Amino acid sequence: MKKTTNIITLIGNFLGTEKIALKENILNEKHGFHVQDDEVTFDFASMHIDFRSCQHIAPQEELDFLYNLLDLHLKSVEALDQNCLSSVSNHELKNILSSAQLSLEMLSTYDFDKDDRTKLLSQAFNAVSQSVSLFNEMLLIEKLQHQQQSNSIDIEMIHVRPIVESILETLYSEITAKSIEVEVVDEGEDVAIHASAFWIERALFNLISNAVKYNTEHGFLRITFTSDKKRLRVSVADSGIGIKESEQDKVMQKFETSDATQKQGTGIGLALVQAVVDAHKGTLEFDSVYGEGTNFIMILPRKLNANKIQHPMAVMNAALVLMMVGVSYLFPVIPSFNNIETADNFDLIKLEHGSTIKIDKGAQYSFWDLHNITGSKVYRHLDLQKGKAEADLHEVHVAFATPTSSFTNLGTELAFEQKPDKGVVSVYKGELEAGLQHVYEGEGFVSSSSGISVVELLDPPYGLGAESGDAGALMVSFTTVQGAEKYRVTLAEDEEFMQVIAIKEASATELRFKVEKDGFYYVKAVALDKNGILGLPNTAVVINRYHLQQGIAARDRGAYAQAEKFFKQSITEFKQHNAQPYAELAWNYYLQNNYVKAISYFKKAMELRETEGEAVRLARTFYHLKEYNKANVIYQKMLQENGNNVDALWGTAEIMIVQNDYINAKRKLQKLLHLNPKYPLANYDMARVMFLMKNRNKGLQYLKKELKNNPDAKDLVDDLRMQVLKER
Repeated sequence: MKKTTNIITLIGNFLGTEKIALKENILNEKHGFHVQDDEVTFDFASMHIDFRSCQHIAPQEELDFLYNLLDLHLKSVEALDQNCLSSVSNHELKNILSSAQLSLEMLSTYDFDKDDRTKLLSQAFNAVSQSVSLFNEMLLIEKLQHQQQSNSIDIEMIHVRPIVESILETLYSEITAKSIEVEVVDEGEDVAIHASAFWIERALFNLISNAVKYNTEHGFLRITFTSDKKRLRVSVADSGIGIKESEQDKVMQKFETSDATQKQGTGIGLALVQAVVDAHKGTLEFDSVYGEGTNFIMILPRKLNANKIQHPMAVMNAALVLMMVGVSYLFPVIPSFNNIETADNFDLIKLEHGSTIKIDKGAQYSFWDLHNITGSKVYRHLDLQKGKAEADLHEVHVAFATPTSSFTNLGTELAFEQKPDKGVVSVYKGELEAGLQHVYEGEGFVSSSSGISVVELLDPPYGLGAESGDAGALMVSFTTVQGAEKYRVTLAEDEEFMQVIAIKEASATELRFKVEKDGFYYVKAVALDKNGILGLPNTAVVINRYHLQQGIAARDRGAYAQAEKFFKQSITEFKQHNAQPYAELAWNYYLQNNYVKAISYFKKAMELRETEGEAVRLARTFYHLKEYNKANVIYQKMLQENGNNVDALWGTAEIMIVQNDYINAKRKLQKLLHLNPKYPLANYDMARVMFLMKNRNKGLQYLKKELKNNPDAKDLVDDLRMQVLKER
């Protein structure tokens, strides 16, 4: 309790009180803090603390920090080496909290203007942030020592340059604010090393952030990679304030800072870098000239004995795990609870940069998402014991594990499945690292107790499409893929394939899906080889016209009312995004001589998709309503685009006939019949023109041609012939 009392006293000073009451929280009923009048109460799992008669009640944010700070210390007392954290308290914490206290005391005592209040609040928050950084760095050192003792440092094959680039992105604002020129130089090939990605990132972050923090305006930051067969050298050089020669021997020790950095630094960062390098059996060198800059060089072996270990969360003792959970927002490794969306068939984990992991509903899996406090390092781990999963990952790394294999993606789109005796993985984009083996785009592998076998993925099934059949059948077909044992076809309502209608596997290249609803659907087909590895996929958008086809069939048999219901249902199911049901409904009204409604639906169809067929039908509808000018505008536009458009020539000729312009009507019809002698009703209209121009014999000849080419026009031909004979 005595070690804890020092921190409690400091917090009491921060709140402006010496009246502090402590008692054990035996019932363990409350957690958190609350404020009533001038009293602040902190409730922890093992302790209840009252700060009474507080003269300075801090805002919610500061109280939240103080609570978590004390909670962190209480748990760390149980889990970590006391000497270290006590040193932190004696060495640094009092000064940090006193700085925040002074700022808040001034704010509560004097009436400052807005700008000065903002400055003082900023000072208080900076002090709080500094204490967070101090505890983070100390806990990192403790965690590293713990992992070394338990032989649980997670060693893997990593590339260091992507880690550096990620850190530079994190520090972009600070770099830009100082107009620092950044240069990253590779003096050799980009090599991989055996190391812990987490700890190497932490060490490099400390070096690079220091190079930015203590740099000069318009300075430079140069990061250089050199390598040979045994070692990788990473140099971080800056044009900053440098380190005095008299201080260079002690800068790697805990709590030691130079005269130039003591106001900003805690004396922990470089000690952590040294600890990380030592843990990797490397060396850390530096060269510094005071007032000119510093160059730190990490020298790391490329190969290190890789241990097959449990996840660090599993090897920490119970108290340390409790501490991680209890103060997750302060601890360097923070769990993130992703927004996992669920559908009928899948769980979807959404990550940044549009990355997703989709897991079959029946799968047995667990997913960890951890990151450090800066956000510059993220550790994600998916453990799939059984079932199927797919991942589309952009600039996101995930460590995957199954009972038969473990692998890490490098910007990858992949699919994998774990079966009782083996696992199968397909790489569609990017690459994977499975142990020391790389699996590249267009490859897959089988993993079993005997090891990993890499194969080339099968080609995608080409010619993928679908046709609507009878009774709600959607027939999906594609070409044969050489080497395929069978095919897997997925039909979904969305392009992410979350709202899956059905998944079928068969050896045939034509599969039938029952879909009694119109709309746009998404289909994905993939071939499976003899090992069950999924080949390259092919996807397509297909259209189902179940109710639309029922409407057309009803209209063809004259059941216009029934057809209207089917067409309107189709419009709804297409969510008003398909022109065809609008056009078919318009034609349904046209055939019933309901031209006003026909025009309305033709226009809606043309708003979605303007086709020549709809334009001709709309113009014809205007013709029947005797709105000849509107019809003629449509025909003339078509003729401007194509002077030989037979539909526009015929429509224009009919308008000219009713307007008594027989000579120009004759010219249009002659051109039309030259292009298509059998065009329906063209010979009939030419006969009309001949009769109107008193050329009876020519007219009868054209009627004869019409009847020969178009027997369905017999009634019209007979009526016109009888009319001419009567006039005779």
